[in-house]
Amino acid sequence: MSNTTSLTQMEQAKPRRATRAGRPSFADSQEKTILDLLIEAKSLGVSKKFLIFELGFTQCSARIHFLERRGYKIRHEMRPGDRYTTFVLESSPERDTPLPTYEKKGPDARQETLSRDWLEESAGRKRPARLTDADAGPLFAGVRS
Repeated sequence: MSNTTSLTQMEQAKPRRATRAGRPSFADSQEKTILDLLIEAKSLGVSKKFLIFELGFTQCSARIHFLERRGYKIRHEMRPGDRYTTFVLESSPERDTPLPTYEKKGPDARQETLSRDWLEESAGRKRPARLTDADAGPLFAGVRS
């Protein structure tokens, strides 16, 4: 690993403000930098200490997690005498699995059960349009107008 490569990668991966709630705008460049470092380091791995304190990637575990979700097999190991995890790339996917998009896809079929009235489902009768004093019970008798 050359110093110029690391410095260039650090400049490219500097944090910028998030464009929307959730995933920050710099997450993609940090993931690319971490992946490049893992590929370059091979079995030596990349220390979480290096990612946090040298590169300033305080959310490096989240970036590793997203790489794993995309299909990369990354081993997390605690080496004797180290206080920080070392990440080692074991294998890459044959093709990149895209991350899910978080856009609304339309109505959710699972929500249909929530729209039905529980009284109709459990008791088998319609809910009265308006409760009368007799329906409200003795606690609320005479309170309604």
